[in-house]
Amino acid sequence: MARRSRLLILNLHSVTPRRSSLEQPLTPELFDELLTWMNANFRIVTLAQVAASRRPADDRPCAVLSFDDGYRDFVEYAMPILARHGVRVNQNIVPECIEAQRPPWNVHLVQVLEQLPTERLEKFELPGAGPRLSAGRLGPARFGLEVSRYLKNRPRYERRELLSAISEQLPELMMPSPGAMMSVEEVRLVARDHELGLQSFSHDSMEFESDDFFRSDTKACLEWATACVGCTPRIYAFANGSYRQSQIEIASTYGFEHVLLVGERSTPWERHVRTRVTVFGTDACELRARLARAA
Repeated sequence: MARRSRLLILNLHSVTPRRSSLEQPLTPELFDELLTWMNANFRIVTLAQVAASRRPADDRPCAVLSFDDGYRDFVEYAMPILARHGVRVNQNIVPECIEAQRPPWNVHLVQVLEQLPTERLEKFELPGAGPRLSAGRLGPARFGLEVSRYLKNRPRYERRELLSAISEQLPELMMPSPGAMMSVEEVRLVARDHELGLQSFSHDSMEFESDDFFRSDTKACLEWATACVGCTPRIYAFANGSYRQSQIEIASTYGFEHVLLVGERSTPWERHVRTRVTVFGTDACELRARLARAA
């Protein structure tokens, strides 16, 4: 269990009965079971409550639940379960995904590749990757993950050029994915009961971008939140766990009180830069074991 001087932040993406090779969402039943166990063993708090209190109010360890990307299944499946348990969470939005009604580009790409007929998948070529990235050699699921990784480790201008070339082979890539992401109205609904955060405008890997790019992107995120949602989020989560140290400092100058990273461990209570523990698993015992190790 996390010590009273530390905070455990759980990082989730989807709560849905649907499965994917890229994401490992919790089923609604497992999420419900997780919350039952956490309410018995933790004090589940919001990041605003953490900022307002120097120390936990009781002897139970404290935990925050932090969702990424803004999938519609949060509204459909997670919110009713959260309401039943009386739990508020952090949800980090990618504005471009909300506007385009497509998941983050890497998730969407893998989903499109997963659905291709074998004959199209075997003909697919990733510009510049060479024969090491081939569906025939890796198999469909691993191939999609490797393509995603190949593109994630590039700045936006390179990635968009590659995606443009890929879309000539996969026109499905430019089409919306109905029902995958929240609408703007649903984001507003979420913001009434939960803590809204931002996760870059287009789900970019910031370690490959300049500080000026990060400033411009952050400004665009905040302007979108003000204009479309009517709020000014104070939480920033770096997409893909990718950042430069200088960008953490820049985020603070834009008024973000909490900066979220990955790291798979708990974080000291007093810090505003916090690591998160990725939540995935197929049964409650596996989840509890993973969280116990991370705490």
